[in-house]
Amino acid sequence: MLLEEKDFTQLRSNRARMKNVLLSFYSLIGLLILNAIFGIYYYFQLIKLNNSDNYDISTIELIYGVLNILLGINIIATVVYFILWFRRSYANLGRIGLYMENKENMAFWGFVIPILNWFKPIKMAKEIDLKYDYLVEELDENHNKNLNNYSIITAWWILFWVDSIYTRITYKIDFETIEQMIEYQLYDIIGFAITLLSAILTILLIQNLGKTQNKLEDLIELETLNSNNDNQ
Repeated sequence: MLLEEKDFTQLRSNRARMKNVLLSFYSLIGLLILNAIFGIYYYFQLIKLNNSDNYDISTIELIYGVLNILLGINIIATVVYFILWFRRSYANLGRIGLYMENKENMAFWGFVIPILNWFKPIKMAKEIDLKYDYLVEELDENHNKNLNNYSIITAWWILFWVDSIYTRITYKIDFETIEQMIEYQLYDIIGFAITLLSAILTILLIQNLGKTQNKLEDLIELETLNSNNDNQ
């Protein structure tokens, strides 16, 4: 039996972390949409301000500022939840007994260390996808791989970097005049759209990789029950 060949008792459930990170991403998407809508409204208010010296947008700026603070807090929380989920997804494979190309801590440092962060996370995501499928196939011969996972992982990583680079570029833009503020606000709205697409792809990544992980947990529980019944 497979349970006698690999130590599945070391596997730690990742369901709660998957639920937390998905809820965080859903909240992030809601705030991104709200910020984008309000950002468009703010953009047109800036145009009106540019055409009139007596136009007051202080209240709008206050609300927009609060929304951006909430968005920033949500992004930080989402990153933390994602790293926790990603790290356990990777670590569980090593705990079970499979050979892994990296140490589990690289699930965090791979996103941080320069140069390594260009390729480590996507390689680790592909390794997670491949090896969970391998384990599930050993327990369930009828398991069907999701052939779209490779495309989703690749698209997720490309958009992750597009979002990251775009954010870094726009963050360095200085503006002093209202005309420059209007131009920057347009860049900001585009940034919200890119981040939104990136968040959606990350959700798809988590759902697809998490589905295989959850199936493995279910199969292990079933296999354990069958083993216990055989021993009675």
